[in-house]
Amino acid sequence: MLDTDGFVGFNSGGTGSVDVTGAGSKWTNSRYLYVGNSGVGTLNVAAGGQVTNTDGVIGRFSDSTGAVTITGTGSRWTNSGSLTVGDSGSGTLNINAGGLVTVGGTTTIGPDDNVTVGGGRFEFGDTSLTSYARIGGTSGSLTGNVTHGAFTNISTLSSLPSSSLDVSEVSLVNSGTLFGTGILKMNMTNTGTGRVDASGSSIMRFEGSNIVNHGIINSTGGMVSVATNLTNSVSGQISNFGGQIVTQGQVNNAGFITGRGEFTANGGFDNTGSMAFSGTADVNGHVTNNSLIVTSANATTTFYDSVINNGEIRTSGSGSSVFFETVSGGGSYTGTGDVFFEGNVNPGNSPGVIEFGGNLTLGTESHTVFELGGLELGDYDRFNIAGNLSILGSMSVEMWNGFELGSGMSFLIADIGGTRSGVFAGLGEGDLVGNFGGTDLFITYNGFGDNGGIGLFTAVPEPSAVALFGIAGVLGLASRRRRR
Repeated sequence: MLDTDGFVGFNSGGTGSVDVTGAGSKWTNSRYLYVGNSGVGTLNVAAGGQVTNTDGVIGRFSDSTGAVTITGTGSRWTNSGSLTVGDSGSGTLNINAGGLVTVGGTTTIGPDDNVTVGGGRFEFGDTSLTSYARIGGTSGSLTGNVTHGAFTNISTLSSLPSSSLDVSEVSLVNSGTLFGTGILKMNMTNTGTGRVDASGSSIMRFEGSNIVNHGIINSTGGMVSVATNLTNSVSGQISNFGGQIVTQGQVNNAGFITGRGEFTANGGFDNTGSMAFSGTADVNGHVTNNSLIVTSANATTTFYDSVINNGEIRTSGSGSSVFFETVSGGGSYTGTGDVFFEGNVNPGNSPGVIEFGGNLTLGTESHTVFELGGLELGDYDRFNIAGNLSILGSMSVEMWNGFELGSGMSFLIADIGGTRSGVFAGLGEGDLVGNFGGTDLFITYNGFGDNGGIGLFTAVPEPSAVALFGIAGVLGLASRRRRR
């Protein structure tokens, strides 16, 4: 059957019903299809029947009621243009098992109207967040784009699609402001004008597989929770002021993350942008820093998982940066504040010279591995510390890249601008660190550097009878000559 416009329930007070049932049954309208024009209209598409039109309207005028039901494999209602469920009248759309409704343009669902998916599929094209919230059901799938440009408390939305619906192909584009408590299950792109706010005790959770922020995500005492990965673009800002930013996946940050409180990424942080903390900040999750992390305003930032620093970690003023797990990488630790290493320390990416602008404490549970790969600066691990060094932990030495020790070698492993307190566990002045390929390696705490740095040295060959302390002095002098 071919019509220009189709009507079911045309006249006021009248009733109309159309069944398109069976494979090969088709109703094609080159323009509109109105189900419930002025009266009561019912359209049933079943057992492989197909209905095609440009724009579909269910419940057109204020005195009308329309209902459409799509059931069975191969049963389809195709709207190449738009679909309106409840224009001025009342509209209901049911998509049952095997049924398919497609919309090429925009789907609009009225405030007192609904779409129910019971095993079928709804390809709704584009729709607003408020219309999307009026889609319900027990099973089936949705796909399409949800747009939002308003100021919306998501807890006031009448409902959101049931967790039993597959919404993995649904994407939200937010150009407005979202706030309140609720769960958004679809993918989301927060545009440059978009804002997500979690204040007070509110909890906003995103459960899509792809969450991208180009705008602002802000927690002021509340929680922003992301079930998978979170990408913060160059223009994106994630702020936390005493609340929680929690992701189950990875945070890929090319923009700006700032504030205080809890920052958690169970999949880790990959930072190519900036992370800046004040007050008390707790960072949970592995961190790979290829750019800048700042602790400012006499604040304390605690990193609870491993950190690879290939950029700059700055601790300003009298602030503190605390690291509880393995720290590695060739980046610097700038600023005049205090750095505390409480876990394993592997300086550099292979041997490297690590700069500290302030004070360094190697905690009681720390273990520092110094790699030796040659005699030139950069071929072996060294700490250059502008401030003070406090040693409470242990250390060991490893040879790198096939390097072999020889007699009369020395390595300045810590150049200290301030004072030193403590020694490495079990290693006093002049003690044996280990034997490597038949060559003994010793440690000295006061024979190297301009201010009595820490050095490693091998003995001079026989028949010299110089005592260990004399050896340390001779080698220290040699080291200072080389540094000049």
